[in-house]
Amino acid sequence: MQVIANTLFTGGFDGTIKVWNLDDCRCLMSVPAHVKPVRQLCAEQGLLYSTACQKSRVWDLNDMTCLRVVQAPRRNGHQWVCFGCFCCCVVVVVVFVVW
Repeated sequence: MQVIANTLFTGGFDGTIKVWNLDDCRCLMSVPAHVKPVRQLCAEQGLLYSTACQKSRVWDLNDMTCLRVVQAPRRNGHQWVCFGCFCCCVVVVVVFVVW
């Protein structure tokens, strides 16, 4: 969940990102963002970052178009899963191996 001004962004178990107007509690947009549940949202400088399973996406906040997709790499036959938050010029990343 991420709030910017009077707009709320939520990530769903269905893989969508929903954009809500907080003034009237109305859903403005539902974006099919990921195949798996959205685990994290983070916004900064006009961009929204979303993470689900092994993929992260970068979105333009103005029109919610996907600008970039980042796939977690495979090493030694195992998928490395990264969950990161890029807010406030600080990158926090937790990496673990899915066996």
